[in-house]
Amino acid sequence: MSTNYDHNTLPEFISEDLEPSQLFQLSCKLSNEVARLSKIVGGYEVAFKTAQRNYKNQLSEEIVLHREVKTATVLKAIAESEPYVKELAVILDQSEVLLIMAKAELDGRDKQYQGIKKLIDLKVQELRTFRG
Repeated sequence: MSTNYDHNTLPEFISEDLEPSQLFQLSCKLSNEVARLSKIVGGYEVAFKTAQRNYKNQLSEEIVLHREVKTATVLKAIAESEPYVKELAVILDQSEVLLIMAKAELDGRDKQYQGIKKLIDLKVQELRTFRG
């Protein structure tokens, strides 16, 4: 059976017409890809938490420096407008975007991996049924 499956790359979509050997190879590649992406997501989670902590710490420092302002809303606005706090807010936003994108990619690959596992189970079930 002929498919457009390239053994060197992971497909965007999975065909139900894959041969057992192709399913096995794809299952192994997807398993490795899920593991690789899990490590990357872990790194992005650490980076996000670090950026979040740095932002909160700097914001707190700025609030203490401007504590003479009596209104909490104005105090927070002044602290948030400080250049270093703004810079850390941008870093925090960027790290959050990377984390969200990486989690989405991981989720997509994991869904493909789960789909391949189900296809393998179906093929095994078909073989058992036909062999009787």
